[in-house]
Amino acid sequence: PLYLSAWPDNMISKSATPTVSYGEYVELSGDATSTSYPLRVDATFSGDYLFQMSSSLFVACSDAGIGLWSLSLDSTWPWVWGSYSNRIAAQNNCQTPNIYGQSSTVQGSQLSASDSTWITMHVFHKPSSDSTQYKVTLGQNDWAQEGTVLSDITLADSFSGNYYCGIAADNDDGTTYVSGFKVTQL
Repeated sequence: PLYLSAWPDNMISKSATPTVSYGEYVELSGDATSTSYPLRVDATFSGDYLFQMSSSLFVACSDAGIGLWSLSLDSTWPWVWGSYSNRIAAQNNCQTPNIYGQSSTVQGSQLSASDSTWITMHVFHKPSSDSTQYKVTLGQNDWAQEGTVLSDITLADSFSGNYYCGIAADNDDGTTYVSGFKVTQL
């Protein structure tokens, strides 16, 4: 199995350290100015994979993000609103999904879900077709993608060699809650 690992305090701010709450989800605290993708999958990926995360929309701007990096696990991975070399990220800016690639970006339509619901983020990273797709469905832990599709965007960008994955959040108005994270080879 793959495990998420929290990185040392010198890699992230204390406010970005995730905490477990209520027994059914993790509070992913953070701020775009200091978060450095505090939870990272302890594995190296190569080829086509699906990365999925279920997160809350309990507050208007609980900005969850899944980042893919060609930099090593022990590197600094900053949260950036926009393109950034060595990174492809699916990040929600309030209720607007975005893919921020290495040199370009694509923005989805604003999510129509209410603030008190759960969504599931589906990031299809496909080096075989040099593309990254980001689909958002309504529902908690919607791994089968059976919920209503709220957004579906694709960017022509991928990593041809090894890459890594981490999750983070930028909380403008509170805390982002994550109830599950799943990785599947395609």
